[in-house]
Amino acid sequence: AQQKQWCIAKPSANAIALQSNLDFVCHKLDCRIVQPGGACYEPNNLASHVSIAMNLYYKQITKNCDFIVNSITKEKTGLLVSNDPSIGNCKYV
Repeated sequence: AQQKQWCIAKPSANAIALQSNLDFVCHKLDCRIVQPGGACYEPNNLASHVSIAMNLYYKQITKNCDFIVNSITKEKTGLLVSNDPSIGNCKYV
């Protein structure tokens, strides 16, 4: 059996890159889960919201967790983890 993995925002990624990931994903997928009233609005911080969005994109569309925002540095802003990052009512798929 393959180990489950989740794609989250790399802790070292800067806020501009993360915001751009959030915008990118939410143009393609329904991001109501991280909007007010959504199950993952809390914890209300950028890293949490973008991690939820990136993981949805990873699971539904790409199976690629690189999320390279800057084409010059090629820095990956996604991180694959094998521990479920769900918090409280906010469940990662």
